[in-house]
Amino acid sequence: MTSVLIIKITLGVIGAVVGVFAAVKIGKGVKKTSELIDKVIKATDDAATRPLSISGAEGLMRQRVKRDFPGFDADYAGQIVRSAIATYFAVLNEGTGADRLRQYCTDALVLEVEAMLDTNNIKYEGVKIHNVAMSDYRKHDTEAVITYQAALEYKPPKKMLQQHIYSAKYVYYLTDEGDGELASLRCPYCGAPIRAIGKNKFCEYCGGGLANQEISVERTWKVNKILKLR
Repeated sequence: MTSVLIIKITLGVIGAVVGVFAAVKIGKGVKKTSELIDKVIKATDDAATRPLSISGAEGLMRQRVKRDFPGFDADYAGQIVRSAIATYFAVLNEGTGADRLRQYCTDALVLEVEAMLDTNNIKYEGVKIHNVAMSDYRKHDTEAVITYQAALEYKPPKKMLQQHIYSAKYVYYLTDEGDGELASLRCPYCGAPIRAIGKNKFCEYCGGGLANQEISVERTWKVNKILKLR
């Protein structure tokens, strides 16, 4: 009888010890899981608030543009592109006022945004542009195109804050050929279209001199496309 009692007591003690160890192990497991969840949440928050990196080719692109357009004001052009993107989102959020884009953008882009207003009711809360920089430059016979990248953030409805990269095409139109939407640059003396870019400072039709002040960034450059890259 005494032996049976001793065995029962021993088993009870062993069970209690096992229970304690199990509880400790489960507690450690819960703590590790909680720590892992906290890390995931922190990483998610960091990803939502950390601006994305954009192209680092600004210096090289500025040099290339300067070779073709010695009077080009890169800082002013960057401000124009930033203003165009900010106005683009403001118009989408307000659902009206696409005409406000005309001071920065081509008619084609204005019409595109007007069409978006008819079909798109998505709002972009808290739009913030972190950085804008040149990422590419291409020169053709009839136009020159500077591609800008913009790192920005906004919060779609019922979603977390998001970081994105947008692209803006900043275009210098030289003729009114093509799709009919090109913003022409014409000789101030005879009205003929100027069909060559770069260092040619004379009209090929009348020989009139084309002074730098007659070829300003504000008058001849326009944003003609704004797209989300990622």
